[in-house]
Amino acid sequence: MDIGLALCFGDQPLFFRDEMLWESYIAAHNLIGKSHVVIFNEELSAFTRTLDKRLAIIQKDLHEFSLISNLAYQTKRSIDPNMFNEMMVSVLYRLLYLGFQGDPLNEIIRIGMVAFASSIFLRWRGTRQRNDYWTYIFRDGLLKMQARETNYPPAIQVWLLFTFAIYTSAGSYKDDWLYTRLEEALELLHIRTWDEARPVLKSVMWIDFLHDPVGSNIFKTLNKSVKS
Repeated sequence: MDIGLALCFGDQPLFFRDEMLWESYIAAHNLIGKSHVVIFNEELSAFTRTLDKRLAIIQKDLHEFSLISNLAYQTKRSIDPNMFNEMMVSVLYRLLYLGFQGDPLNEIIRIGMVAFASSIFLRWRGTRQRNDYWTYIFRDGLLKMQARETNYPPAIQVWLLFTFAIYTSAGSYKDDWLYTRLEEALELLHIRTWDEARPVLKSVMWIDFLHDPVGSNIFKTLNKSVKS
């Protein structure tokens, strides 16, 4: 309820204000063995090092949670519901308590991860996914990103735009602004097919069984938009 209200109205949650922990949830609970190494490409790794350290820890948690979810689905295993709930609550509380006024780079990554995490958490709870407040600030952040001279890695641009489309259900209709931006971002990586786009999205964070159906539909709509 606390997180749901915070997401709905754009406020900070009420609980855990004075006892927020910023270490990795996955590392603290030994959910991935010590020998496991998350492999990013050089550009993504360099970009992650520029982020606020707390935000980078959450990004790592969400990336690794995506890997765990994909592995569980491939091996027909289930994720413990209590672990899932604790993980999502941990991620969303930390993201909602953070804020980077005057720092568009960290802020757009934070907003993108709020949208990504809530698309998982709220869908699992069977509640409505889209929220007008987050839709507005997400779009505003993407527009500011476009206007900034700072070069975001193309993979980050592609992931943010796909996440925005998924969160706002824009994959089901033609949005000229969004699809123009997507076309430009995909062109930077010379991506022509959905099979080429998936590894890029997975390199940031992506849950196949949850996001592939919507993502492929977005790509089909993009291709139709380009051809028309």
